[in-house]
Amino acid sequence: MQMDIKFELKSKQRPKLAEEIATALHTVPCYQKAPSLAYKIGDCTLERDGTLRIPDRVDRGTVGSLLEYLKEKGFTGEAEQTEDRLTVSMPEEQFTPEALENLAKLAENKGGLLANCLCCFYL
Repeated sequence: MQMDIKFELKSKQRPKLAEEIATALHTVPCYQKAPSLAYKIGDCTLERDGTLRIPDRVDRGTVGSLLEYLKEKGFTGEAEQTEDRLTVSMPEEQFTPEALENLAKLAENKGGLLANCLCCFYL
């Protein structure tokens, strides 16, 4: 499943964003011209409306690094909501203070592993 990230861009910011994405991915952007007017940047596509489409074959670490780099350069985007979310919740009353502390430590220490197992970027 691909990730779509929408960037709100002002006039003429899209070419600059395409260049920054290409720099972060160590590649060169390729302008697709009409009818799509998109930029092909490695495996990613920057659409005319400012949506960056990242296919699932792109490594999660690469995506995280790319988004951090773009944020440093002043480009912040919003991931479009998807229906494939998992939420696990339990009433706090069912846990002792010690169990809550252990759960917090487990999430902190094994968060990366759990995120990989659940195919997400963070917990």
